[in-house]
Amino acid sequence: MVNRRRHLVTLILLGLVTTATMIAAAGPAQTDPRNTSDEYYDSIDGARCMSCHQEEGYDPLIVSFSRALRVVALDTTETLDVQVVNPWKHALYDVVLTVDLDAAPDVRIPVDRGTTPPPHKLTEEVEVPRGRDNAVEIPFPVEPNATSLSVVAAAEEALFGSLASSPPNLHLLVMSDRPVESRGDRMAREVRLDAEALRSHPAKEWTALLWHDEEDLDPELTVTVDIVVDYTPPDRRILTFTTSGIRAGEAHTFSMPIELSTTESNLIDLQVTARAFWDHASGTDRNNGIVTRFATLNVRGGDETVTTAAAAFPQPVGPLVNITNLLARIFGIVGALLVPLAMVSGGILGKRSRRALNRMLGGARRRVLLHGAMSWIILAVATGHLALAFIESRFTWTHGLLWGGAAWLLLTSLGVTGLLQTRMIKHWDYRTWRATHLWSAVGVFAFAALHTLIDGSDLGVVRDALPFLERLVWP
Repeated sequence: MVNRRRHLVTLILLGLVTTATMIAAAGPAQTDPRNTSDEYYDSIDGARCMSCHQEEGYDPLIVSFSRALRVVALDTTETLDVQVVNPWKHALYDVVLTVDLDAAPDVRIPVDRGTTPPPHKLTEEVEVPRGRDNAVEIPFPVEPNATSLSVVAAAEEALFGSLASSPPNLHLLVMSDRPVESRGDRMAREVRLDAEALRSHPAKEWTALLWHDEEDLDPELTVTVDIVVDYTPPDRRILTFTTSGIRAGEAHTFSMPIELSTTESNLIDLQVTARAFWDHASGTDRNNGIVTRFATLNVRGGDETVTTAAAAFPQPVGPLVNITNLLARIFGIVGALLVPLAMVSGGILGKRSRRALNRMLGGARRRVLLHGAMSWIILAVATGHLALAFIESRFTWTHGLLWGGAAWLLLTSLGVTGLLQTRMIKHWDYRTWRATHLWSAVGVFAFAALHTLIDGSDLGVVRDALPFLERLVWP
């Protein structure tokens, strides 16, 4: 009895050490509560990006100060640089840095806005002809103090990243003093310029040119065009800086001048938002996810400028989210590994395997006890996995419910038939009980395997190689 207790304590300690090691390997949790809130995960539709692509290194937005200002010398202008890195394997689009000075009354960003006209906004549907020589032209004005320009053209019933059986090859060219090439896919094109880019195009009269070159389509293609020219008021305490996109593995640095008028501490709120894009299989609406990072910079005035080393924005994984996600995955992996072992200990491989296990374990009774213990452990682990998945904010409530839910129900049936074995045999017969128990076990194995392949957070590489698996998720 003492030896059994020692073994049990040893196993529990080993499990705790293993769990602690995995949690430590996952990295320290960050502190900004806005980066750990449910709103962040809602903004990327819950688990859509994180659950499927995290194992690929999905961290679509790393933001840092190349030098973090602690003290800014009074009556001088210093430069605050915010670097946005895209470490993932696909591009980021619509990257926006928002600087909020509401809690920084002594801070000024000396950007010359001049007289601020109202924003220029235009949305219309146009018939786009075939051929560059026949391009439709849409003129629009851009004043020299414009802070951002957005021109988006999308074929009818098309969204960014969507696919069609025969997608049109749409072209967008924006002209000022010189042409500005657009970005996007065959069905949707965009041009987005920030204030710095606009200053390099001094012309006031701009034109958007649209055409397509798809021979199999009708000569004219219906396209929705949105043009927005924005002007930020000079006294506004919230400023935005934009860039159209960042390629995989590349970075963009937002640079802004900053001045302080007193030695008091000021809190500058910063937010970086971007659209992560990945082309999925035809028919899905999961191509785009909005990701966000928040940070607060505490800066004050002084006799001389003082900076710190490069500092990273808090990442969007907090203590609760990190641990529950990790434990949910651990429970799932443990359950998946135990299911085939429990089936083998139950004798699913036939009489020879049962006899061999009986000899190894010292008798049939011990084998059956081991089988029963493993089965109840699997049921407990699976129930914990299910509960943690509901708690974890990265997972929507339907995530894994179709195949994983079926496996859990069959696992419960397996436990009930094992617990009531004697009564069921007396009421029916051994063959009926064995068939019910056996096929429940086979069902558990089949549905658990499907759940692991289709929904497993760590098997995105398999789903990339077998894209048809994505069609088997909950509708």
